[in-house]
Formats: sequence, structure tokens, C-alpha cells
Amino acid sequence: MMSAPRFSVIIPTRGRPHQLAACLESLAGLRYPPDRFEVLVVRDGPARESAPIGRGSVRRLSVSWHEAPRGGPSRARNFGLERAGAELVAFTDDDCRPRPDWLERLAQALALQPDRAVGGAIVNGVPEALCACASQLLLDAFMRRQNAGAAGARFLSSSNLALPAELLRAAGSFDPRFDDAAGEDRELCARLRDRGVPLTFVPDAVVEHHPELSLAGFLRQQERYGRAARRLRRLRVRSGREPIPWQPPRWADLLRGLRPEARGGRALLIAALIAAGQAALAAGYAREIVTGRDSPA
Repeated sequence: MMSAPRFSVIIPTRGRPHQLAACLESLAGLRYPPDRFEVLVVRDGPARESAPIGRGSVRRLSVSWHEAPRGGPSRARNFGLERAGAELVAFTDDDCRPRPDWLERLAQALALQPDRAVGGAIVNGVPEALCACASQLLLDAFMRRQNAGAAGARFLSSSNLALPAELLRAAGSFDPRFDDAAGEDRELCARLRDRGVPLTFVPDAVVEHHPELSLAGFLRQQERYGRAARRLRRLRVRSGREPIPWQPPRWADLLRGLRPEARGGRALLIAALIAAGQAALAAGYAREIVTGRDSPA
């Protein structure tokens, strides 16, 4: 029987030690041979703590700790990629908690067709939080729209992504011009497709997302997504590639994802948050048109 392929799991982080500790605990509970994956924690910028975040929280993992110059999650992921020692790389975020069969499912998908990128589902780990629910509904609607049809997936999230390390390096890694937590995965997916690399969505490879979103944080998140969407369009036009159209989600698609128990006042609050989020998304898109922050560096 062939041994399991080796993974380097890369986690960018910036000052959320309790979230990172929970993520590492989840990785320690994976049903994957512990000698067949390493974890690289990449701090985005200098740490305030006297010791690396999460050190000692898990003892069953091979973890290395790195500090990258502050530049956003794209640069942090690339910093980890440069130091990855395995043939496959997998990415998740410090506020995510992979389920026990996560790496196993990704490995199975890559075994079927090695020269591709695969990514799994993201589910809301804090269903009691209204802003997290609204954010998840928007993400679910976006992923359904991007990954429907027979042509293969068009979008895989950087919080649940795996592919051969050399394939990612050859494609140019993550674009550091996307210097915030928005748009870098859309840009990478579009660039991989330009190069003829298939993308495959693996719904059984699940990570639970545990965002800590206030109302202001949720609106800032959606505004970032809008800015990133416009930046992606402009960069692709300037490079002579096919632009990605502006595709706001349909309301019917958004609201069909509401849980059955989310009725009455709770459903109205979530619907109001979705409406506010869509307004913030459009505002971010418009702001990027005006400011032109997406100009090539």
C-alpha cells in the first residue's frame, strides 16, 4: 500500500493566539499520519508576545514558527511556501478548524488528478453570531454561483485549499498586491485557470470558520471584498486577460440558505445584515474605481 502523500500546511496569522491555538488543536486531531504533514505558522509582522503564538498548545504536531515582514496574508503564505518541505501544500487560516478527515479528503482528490488545485467547504462554526451567519450566507451564495456547471470550479477559498507546491510556485504564488484578506484567492484561481490548471471543489473536505465579527467588522469585510473585486478586474484588463464580471449574488439565492430555525425577528436581522453587506460591497467597488488603489505596483 502506498504511503500517504506529504503535506506542508501553511497558516498565516496576525495576533489571534486563542484562535490559532484552536486551529492547531484541530490539526492535531486529524486522521492523517502525523509523520506525513508539517505545519508552518507564519506571523504577518512582528509578534508582541515574548514567545511564538500557540507554542506548547499541541505536542502531537510538527510545527515550525516563522515571522514574515508585514505585508498581508498573501505575502505570509508565500513566505511559508518558500520554506515548505513537502510535495503538497495546504492552506487554512488561524480562525478555521479543519475537521478530522480534512487532509485525507484533499489527498484523495489530488490522487485522482495530481496536477490540479482542490479546495473544500467552509461552514460557519458560530451559528449563534448574526454577523457570522450573514457573512457565511454571502460566501455560500458566491461559491454556489462560481462552482456550478460542468466546466469545473472557478473559485476555491485560500482558507481551504491544496495543490502541488511546485505547481503553485510555477504559477507565481499569491499576488502580494492583494495585501488585505480579500481577493487574493480569486486572483490565484483565475490565474491557475488561465494556465490550464483544473480546479476541483471537494465538498467533504470541511473547515469550520470561527470569525469574530462585530457589525463594523462585517461591513469592513464586505467593503474589502468589493475593493478587491474591482482591483482584480482592473489588473486582469491591464494584463490583457479576460476580466471577471461583477456578479453580486441574487437575493433568492442568499435567503434560501437561512436555517429553518432562523425565522421571525432573527431572519429579519440577518436579511438586514445581508442588505447592509451588499451596500458595503458596492461601496468598496466604487471606492476602488475612484481611488485606483489597484494600480500595478
